[in-house]
Amino acid sequence: MIEFFASIIVLFNLTIIPLVVIRRIYTHVPSAFLNPLLFLVVGSYGYMTLSSAFLFEYYVPGYNYNEQQRAVTDIYSNFYTLVFFLAYCLSKDSKHSKITFCPLRLTTKLAFFFVAAISPIFIFLIAKNINSAITNYTNREISHLLWATDYEKYKVGTLNNIYMAAVSVLAWRKQNPKLFLFFLIPSIFPLMFNGKGDPLKFLIFAYINIVCINKKPYFVPVGLVVMTVFCTSIFRLREDYGIATILLGEFVGPRFSTDIVFYEMQGEGNIRELLTFPVYSLLPGKISSIILPQHENYVSMLAQKINIGWHIMGSPLGEVLYYSGKIMALVAPLVVAIIFFALNQMKLHRTLPGFIFLIFLGLHIHLMMREGFFQHLLTIVYLMFSYLIWITIPEGYLRRWKTGYVS
Repeated sequence: MIEFFASIIVLFNLTIIPLVVIRRIYTHVPSAFLNPLLFLVVGSYGYMTLSSAFLFEYYVPGYNYNEQQRAVTDIYSNFYTLVFFLAYCLSKDSKHSKITFCPLRLTTKLAFFFVAAISPIFIFLIAKNINSAITNYTNREISHLLWATDYEKYKVGTLNNIYMAAVSVLAWRKQNPKLFLFFLIPSIFPLMFNGKGDPLKFLIFAYINIVCINKKPYFVPVGLVVMTVFCTSIFRLREDYGIATILLGEFVGPRFSTDIVFYEMQGEGNIRELLTFPVYSLLPGKISSIILPQHENYVSMLAQKINIGWHIMGSPLGEVLYYSGKIMALVAPLVVAIIFFALNQMKLHRTLPGFIFLIFLGLHIHLMMREGFFQHLLTIVYLMFSYLIWITIPEGYLRRWKTGYVS
């Protein structure tokens, strides 16, 4: 009986959600892309619903669960998707399509400086790693290690964020979407190691900006690009995994980790740790390490427990189950949906900093779905008032609400 109920909720989410989302996007281009609940629904659809349909192909040695056990976690996972979808249906996209920004000369000059200064760093990383990347392209473990070493050493994540924002400022100033071709430079570095995460972030960031500049959705070309990026995974096809798992492993891996937490690690943490994570993300690392108690991320604990040779990711449901339990796991999606609903009501897209904030929030859905909501809840706020303060202050406070307009 429980397997049948799980199949019904998965089937409903799989079929109904895409129809509603695509219709709303076509109806309200480009403002539909600035509803933060859209990102939440799409993210949960991939990581918590689509992944459920292919979970049968995925396995980790020593962790095998029967159909009834997986049906239970399917229901929990798809409950998250369903709550986010209902909140999305209750929310409203702007009925107007007038979205335009003209950054100040000061902001534009700073953006040009950052693009000119950061581009050579990416080119250096490509030249430095090209031989080792080609040699180890089919070896997932070594490729990830090589990529992660330079990623941390050169603070590539921070450089990516600054670079994306800087190119966006230049594109809006010139009203020229072709400037987003600069994103090809930083995308090559992770693609050399078969990494899809950062290139997809650059693609999504550019796509939303271009849609808002040109007022066209471009579904077909962006769909072809996404499929091309995912199909690069075929080159590391292994006999012990099906092709669906290889292509959708980005989604299925985090979904499988939910089963492990649900049946092996539930309640091992405590809710106080969970509630301190938003504060961690709001403060610089050195400051938070001094004033807040230190404890390991649950994803790190999960990786230590499984120890399969590569880094398995977590999930929003797994996060809450680890630090609290089943009851809080049912409450958490309601809290998250309310927060995102409130953000949509605030109409942050009326200014350039708010516009960029919303896109970065959408990009961080990727991390929220792979690690947990509470760990990344305020990360974007910190980003806008630290590394991107050169946009936030001039465009948000000096110009107030005159940068752009959407009613």
